[in-house]
This record gives sequence, C-alpha cells and structure tokens, in this order.
Amino acid sequence: LIPAFFKAHWNTNETLFTLMMNYVAIQFVVLYVEKNRGLTSSSLGIINGIDKSGWLPVLGNATVLPAILICVVFIIYPVFDTFSLSFCKWNGMFGAVKEWVGMENYYKILGVEKNATLSEIRRAYRKKAKELHPDKSGTHETSADFLKVVNAYKILSDSKSRSIFDSSFFVHSAVFEKRKSTFDYRTWLLERTDDESRAKLIFFDLLHNREDDAVNEFKKMNMEHPAFSLKHWFTRENFMDYGFILSEELVLRGEYYDAFLLLEQIIKMEYSFDYFRLFFPEVIAFTKNILRTKLDGIINDELALDVYERALELEFGAKDDAFFLEKMAQIYKRIGDETTSLICSEEAKKILRSI
Repeated sequence: LIPAFFKAHWNTNETLFTLMMNYVAIQFVVLYVEKNRGLTSSSLGIINGIDKSGWLPVLGNATVLPAILICVVFIIYPVFDTFSLSFCKWNGMFGAVKEWVGMENYYKILGVEKNATLSEIRRAYRKKAKELHPDKSGTHETSADFLKVVNAYKILSDSKSRSIFDSSFFVHSAVFEKRKSTFDYRTWLLERTDDESRAKLIFFDLLHNREDDAVNEFKKMNMEHPAFSLKHWFTRENFMDYGFILSEELVLRGEYYDAFLLLEQIIKMEYSFDYFRLFFPEVIAFTKNILRTKLDGIINDELALDVYERALELEFGAKDDAFFLEKMAQIYKRIGDETTSLICSEEAKKILRSI
C-alpha cells in the first residue's frame, strides 16, 4: 500500500520503492535475530565496510538509528497529510471539493471512463495532447495541463501502474465520499447563530425548495438583528441574483416592505455596476408595480412613507416621482399633517408641469 500511495501521490517508482522497503525490512529482521543469539558483530547488509563512505552518522551509539528516523518521517508524513486533508478540507456550499490527498484522477484528466480500454485511453491521449501541446498554444496554463495529460497516460497505459492507481485512488475516494455524504450542510448551518451562517441558510433554503423557511428566517433576522444584511456575506452578483428571487418570494407572501428594501439595494448596485443589463428593466418594472399597487392602504402608513421617500432617490423618472409625492401627500393628510401634505402635493404638481 505504501509504494502505491507514493506512486499515485508523487509518481515515484513503485518497483524500486518496494525493493528498498524489502531490503530494509530484511536487515531489521537479521539485526534482531543476531542480537537475540548474542552475536556482537555482523557484516550482513554492510556496504563499503572498509572506508565507510556513504554511511549515516552514528546517533546514540547506534548506526541504524538515523535510518529508523528517516523511515519514520517518510511513513508518518503521508499519513498525517492524508488525515489532515480528508478531515479538514470541505468544498460544499458555495464552493469548491479537493480530491483525496490531492491525488489526480487520471481518468478525468484524459476524459475517459474508469473501464476504458487501452485503445480508448490512447485515442483520448492523442486528442488531448494535440489540443494542449505547448507548441500550439504556448501558454503556461496549457503547458501545465499538457504535463498532466502525459503523466495520466503513462499511468493508465501501463497495466500494473493502472491497477495500483485504481486500488489506491478509488478506494480512498470512496471512503472520502462516504464521509462527505454523511455531512448535512443545512443542519450545520442551523446549529450556528452567527450572521454569516444565517445569511447562507436563507439563500440555501431559497434554492432548495424551502422558500417559506427562507422568508421566515429572513424576517426573523431583520427583527432580531437590526444590523443584519445579506449583502455583507455574498459577492455582489450572488446577492443581486438571490436577492431578487427572495424579493419575489416576499411579494408572494405579502411582505412588500421587506421586498422593496431588498430591491432598493439591488437597483443601487446595478446603477454602480452594470450586471443585470437586459434583465434590469424587469427588475425596475417589478419594483414599480410594488410601489404603485402594493403599498397604499396595505402596509402601515409610516412604512409606506419610508418606502416612497426612498423611491424618490432611485431616479425612476419625473412621472414616477410625481406619483410618489402625491401618495405621500395623501398619507400625510390621512395622519393629520396637513402642512407636509400640502408641500408634497405642490411638489408633485410642479414636476408634472415641467414635463
């Protein structure tokens, strides 16, 4: 197993590796046998016994101690490397999963199935090599990919090397996949209370047919954590995409105020960074529909005033601004603020006259 591991991981020569391990093991057996028989000296295994050139230094009055230490290091390191990567590395939600201990999947590199015939492997190699040959592209990235293809072909075209690779890579990959499959990302998020985890839980549920849970968690976080903001935990593009989907779900459930606040952030982002492009008119139309038909007389007057004031900053146009001001005038009059109502009404009329 050790030679196979080193072959798959560092492309060492497994034959020489096995021979050297056998040689070392035999010498250890002979050493202990002779010690048990009471022999004080032996020439077995000694190379260059006359001038001792190439010998390791003596440590602790023992000539074999350095060899033991070297073997221990080379055995423990890959084991430690294996477990540290397999237990600590996870690519799950939003991400990118590292293959077992960084081993390359040679079948994947060549684009063939695990049960591919030798002729299929050769045909795939020729095709890949032609596409990625440095003389054709000359780029650093394709040169590195070309070397990977060559190495994959060397392993899979040799029956013995291929057998060793299969036994090492796929067995360990199966173990890793089994461990990974037992991990429930949503449960993990539910157990955490920090804002980042709750934000990711909202979008995770939104994209996994749990829209009600996503909306409920979003409203709960907004009520219990005034500083909570989804955009702090996602890239601009992801927030804009998922935020718009969440706003649609909020509207379906009559949560118009929260939907507008999300859309307001998205619109301002689009103004500063052209992302939605051809889709943006649909976002604007969706937002205007909320402002014109889903607020007055439906949500609290104070909240409606807040929305209309915010809408005036979104630069929808003169007619829309006049509409928002007229709605504000009606609300102010309804709550008994005649002075502010009159100001808003006059501003609305002034805008309409200027069109």
